[in-house]
Amino acid sequence: MRYVEKYRDEANELLRDSDLFEIPINIEDLAKKLNIEVRYKDLNKLSGVIKYTPSSDKVIITINSNDFELRQRFTLAHEIAHYIHDINFEKEKKIEDTISSQTHFRKEPLSPIERRADKFASDLLMPNELFKKEVKSIVKKLFPDRENFNFEVREIYKIVKDTSKLFGVSKPAVIYKFKSLKITDEKLTKELFNYHYEN
Repeated sequence: MRYVEKYRDEANELLRDSDLFEIPINIEDLAKKLNIEVRYKDLNKLSGVIKYTPSSDKVIITINSNDFELRQRFTLAHEIAHYIHDINFEKEKKIEDTISSQTHFRKEPLSPIERRADKFASDLLMPNELFKKEVKSIVKKLFPDRENFNFEVREIYKIVKDTSKLFGVSKPAVIYKFKSLKITDEKLTKELFNYHYEN
């Protein structure tokens, strides 16, 4: 039996309690500390799978070995979110996920469970406190003479690129994080995605 309910509303607390509140977040170490076995293999069109077996109290997350590293990191964080929120530790459970590189442009809406898993994964890999601090530092380094966040799309994309490298996440993940923190609005977010996929 596992007791993870206290972390359902607070990804930061989970990282702090695991002594992993520093960037880039070591998501594999977090899985180990949660007693989760992580495997990598060809999953065809799936990005990740989490399976819990009550008889052995064993949790296994399998990540698609064909995905690029940053996608694998996000998928692992996403599956850990399912572990925290969606596993009933009295019943066997299996959740399969397909995470698209263009998730934010998909026509079909994500289910509330998947949206929550994406949000929790984002908060694990890019904790708000550290994210805001580092973005501010990156902006100051790239544009020392600017006093506010009034940039052209290509300039913001430079900030996105540096932030992506620092946190070990994809550029689309950073763009979406900017939107969720209201650093950028809906219009600018779309322009950033378009710039990303065109360059």
